[in-house]
Amino acid sequence: RRWHTFGDIEYQDQMIRCCALAWFKKWVIVGNVKVDPSGESSYEVLFYSRDPMDSSVLQAQVKLPSQPLLVDVRADGYLMLLCADSLIMMLRLQVEQAFSGAKGLSVTEAYKVILPTREPKERSRKISAPGGGIAIARIFPPLDHAIESARQASQSRAGVPIESDKVEPQMPTQIMLLRHTGSLLLLDARTMLSLPLLRFV
Repeated sequence: RRWHTFGDIEYQDQMIRCCALAWFKKWVIVGNVKVDPSGESSYEVLFYSRDPMDSSVLQAQVKLPSQPLLVDVRADGYLMLLCADSLIMMLRLQVEQAFSGAKGLSVTEAYKVILPTREPKERSRKISAPGGGIAIARIFPPLDHAIESARQASQSRAGVPIESDKVEPQMPTQIMLLRHTGSLLLLDARTMLSLPLLRFV
């Protein structure tokens, strides 16, 4: 369905320069570029309640060192951001229930890592590719696989059958990356080792 933009049009025109967009449950995640009067740019991620979507319903705000280029959200509340300086940041989104019954959103940083930057040669000059030359980035494994893996591990320890809704998947530490060169690889953010999967994708 269609969703309303900010009721305050002046706020929308002056304050929002969207460079990334994602959804999580009933919240809109906006990668925003802020330009000060001197022309300097700064970057942030804004979290708004979707209904109604207005400047007054800003739930959280996270400053970023550079422009967010790619974003991925897993349904259990993990948000991955790939920024132009090759930074990968994993955020944890948690829904909180207030005494009034209203639901709020808390955002905490799970971890962040820097990707090795690929510098392709072009006419004998090296040019750094924004975001480490990454075209697509996805949290791995997908949630259903993460839940099944956690269920099997818990069942193995307990020695009795365990239902999938009784387990909580672990924090994702693997990221699937597709480079502009067509190379597909799996990055382990704990060890910073990558496993090549396919070429010329």
